[in-house]
Amino acid sequence: MIGIGFFLEGTDSTARFKHSGWNEGFISEFRGYRNNGKGVVIMINSNEGVAIINEIMNSVAEVYEWPDYLPKKTDFSNLNESNIKKLIGVYGDNEIELYNSNNRLYLIYQNQEPLELRKTSNGFYKNEYLNLEIAFKDNDLDLTQEGQTKTYKKE
Repeated sequence: MIGIGFFLEGTDSTARFKHSGWNEGFISEFRGYRNNGKGVVIMINSNEGVAIINEIMNSVAEVYEWPDYLPKKTDFSNLNESNIKKLIGVYGDNEIELYNSNNRLYLIYQNQEPLELRKTSNGFYKNEYLNLEIAFKDNDLDLTQEGQTKTYKKE
């Protein structure tokens, strides 16, 4: 949901607002809670600082005990080669590629750096660093991040 220039997420005591910024050589992010006055502004002098911004944001959320911000801890199960073989391939008009390296499953989204996916005990695949979750149904890949799900067809 978007409100006057801000993205809104959470409800009731977890309601918060956020906004990101980018300019050549700089990126920024801010988040704040509507009800408790907690928030942070982060500015990085790099075009490639998204990963560190996420890390700083998660660290601030942990130290200052932001309600319902950090992903819940996940129990992971081991992958086996036969599981991975069924999943590897290209999805969604070359938007996503899944590949296997040393019995680990990796996702490449639009030629970005690979992300390792770990299988959860409930059968989903997850990357906790970017808080994304993937479910497989037949030849479809459902990618969920920040409450939004997009489906990609296997090619």
